[in-house]
Amino acid sequence: MVAVDRHGKRFGNEALSDHEFGRGSTLYNHFRGDMEHKPNPNPAPAGKGPFYAAKIQMGDPGTFAGIGVNERSEVTTEVGTAVPGLVAVGAAAVSVFGAGI
Repeated sequence: MVAVDRHGKRFGNEALSDHEFGRGSTLYNHFRGDMEHKPNPNPAPAGKGPFYAAKIQMGDPGTFAGIGVNERSEVTTEVGTAVPGLVAVGAAAVSVFGAGI
């Protein structure tokens, strides 16, 4: 965790001017940032630790929004009526990238 804390502190110190990667230095970065945050709309200071890290790997969850379901997890048709006896749960019904409801 020492490395995470060290990088978190460096990120916070460079929030006004990111010398390593130039974040916040382009018009695109300014558009995507908080224009009310001065002097640099993007990025903002990381704050005070402790900081934590998680390894994230690319993957294919299969579907973006999942199969359409109602509040009882019944699969629905294009017009919203339930398909009798057919239910969907988990990633088949609701992906972490969007809701199937």
